Amino acid sequence: MDLVGILEQGLIASLVAMGVFISFRVIDLPDLTPDGSYVLGGAVTVAFMYAGLPWILCMILGGLMAGFFGIITALIHNKLKVNSLLASILVMTMLYSINIRVMNGPNVSVPKEITAQQEAQYTEKTKLDDILGMSSLNESQSNLPINDTKKTLSPFRENSGYNSTILIASIVFVSALLTIIFLRTELGIALRGYGGNKAGIKNLGMNTE
Repeated sequence: MDLVGILEQGLIASLVAMGVFISFRVIDLPDLTPDGSYVLGGAVTVAFMYAGLPWILCMILGGLMAGFFGIITALIHNKLKVNSLLASILVMTMLYSINIRVMNGPNVSVPKEITAQQEAQYTEKTKLDDILGMSSLNESQSNLPINDTKKTLSPFRENSGYNSTILIASIVFVSALLTIIFLRTELGIALRGYGGNKAGIKNLGMNTE
């Protein structure tokens, strides 16, 4: 693998590092949910891409779904009084199966453009669909032309080489900047205070749940 590819993978993984940093260092609550929710976000994004949705909308939906399971971890920890690490391990383990189900397989590549035939292969019925009583998505698309090409789905289609690296670096930079700005807001300061002195935050009358 060339150095550019290694740099791109490192930049992508840095997004996970930011999430782990907030939970371990800022809030001082060990949380392994990102190990599963990060993959879930990518799986949901690619699944909606194969459904023909615009890539920006797919990324938003993937992020919302990943955040939803973070909320589930928080509810298990706060409402059921389960240790945050154990709660996150429970959710992370559950997400391994969910991710495979969402992708309809162990691994799916990010599409740049797809045809109706490729979409049918991705959405074809499996044995699990028969067990759950679910119908195949491609049954309603059987009348589509076999080589009907959909519009470009990936922002990287026209970006290759260093252009892709610059685009990924820009996304990481904006994410880091938004994280810094958030931690300086009233809620962000409260989270930092909770991580540094939980008893003090409770004495100030703030709801720590």
